[in-house]
Amino acid sequence: RRKSRTAFTAQQVLELERRFVVTWFQNRRAKLKRDVEEMRADLASLRSLSPEIQCRLALPDAAPGLCPGPARPDSGPQLSDEEIQVDD
Repeated sequence: RRKSRTAFTAQQVLELERRFVVTWFQNRRAKLKRDVEEMRADLASLRSLSPEIQCRLALPDAAPGLCPGPARPDSGPQLSDEEIQVDD
């Protein structure tokens, strides 16, 4: 036997949808914040590598005078910590 379906009023449906959307955005912001923190940790670990390895990986913060050969390719725009802020 199937369980009978709960009948919600129009007002209850609107309230459920409102709460669901708020929760969905909160979950997205939390995921974004986790991803940004993980990327910052990855970047910090890369910066701790020797300058020679940074040059081989073409990291943007590698010491320019220590990287032999042609100029490294542009790594794209750099974002400051202020530009990466994620609201809780």
